Amino acid sequence: MASSTSDPGADTKSLDSEVEQTELIQNRLYQPWSLNRDASFLPVDDIERERQEGLHHFFQRIFDGRLIFPGPAAKDPERILECGFGTANWACDVAEAYPDATVIGVDVSPHLKPDTTPENLHLQIDDLNDVFTFPGNHFDLVHSQHVVTGIKKHRWPGYVRDCVRVLKPDGWLQFVELHLLVQSNNGTITPRHAIDQLGQAFIGAVDDKRDLRAPTRFAKMFTDAGLQNVEQQVIHIPLNPWMPDPQWSERGREFREAFVDGLEGSLMIPLTQFATLSANEVLALLAHARKELQDESLKPYMALYIAIGRKPNS
Repeated sequence: MASSTSDPGADTKSLDSEVEQTELIQNRLYQPWSLNRDASFLPVDDIERERQEGLHHFFQRIFDGRLIFPGPAAKDPERILECGFGTANWACDVAEAYPDATVIGVDVSPHLKPDTTPENLHLQIDDLNDVFTFPGNHFDLVHSQHVVTGIKKHRWPGYVRDCVRVLKPDGWLQFVELHLLVQSNNGTITPRHAIDQLGQAFIGAVDDKRDLRAPTRFAKMFTDAGLQNVEQQVIHIPLNPWMPDPQWSERGREFREAFVDGLEGSLMIPLTQFATLSANEVLALLAHARKELQDESLKPYMALYIAIGRKPNS
């Protein structure tokens, strides 16, 4: 992984033609470099850009505009690291909110980053599955979000340890991640439903590659890595307007649209290349799942996990 120097962008991996290349698969653009390294199987096209940007704004409304959850970490940070910047919305927002801080973002793909960024933001292209080479005791905050489909199964303990090592004493780590299995608030989603069949097929397809249940264990991972003041919060986000509260009903409508928009691009590679489904079979299941997500009686939701922890002073 690229290291941090007096010029935070100096060690950024050059964006050679291999990293910048794209490949059209089932009418979506993917990054062959990531696919070949087993680093990411998400698309890198404008559809994915719009989806990620929409999710960032959606989550910011849920978080009441908070970018940094631990209060002490929000007080005049000098250096901030984001792991998995994607479209760099969070990185740009935090760089603008803290103009005196140096913000570094790392992601495996350059394709979704914006053309212009704040002067204090430096985006680096590298694989988070590689050992960090940033110096120890360097960042006031390390923020990681939406990387559960990118971090390899065996990497999680080392990934957390790397994040902790590069934190300053009294620095904070925060993880934000969805548990990608759709659940039902009343238990009415069963194996006969396409949405459950897709979820189980996805888990089975990547089980030897990814730990999709990792978010449920963030608190333990943080504690095992030596962090203190560890807290974990779980927010159930509805996938259609079934909640009686008008605000959450509208959120459910909005989240369903974002979720449905991302299903095909997220599932096509795993289910056709790591499992035995054909593209037509995937598309048929997706069509049924979209209809099921219209059914408010199923009360579908996804769990969003937020974990924070402080590196001790000694």
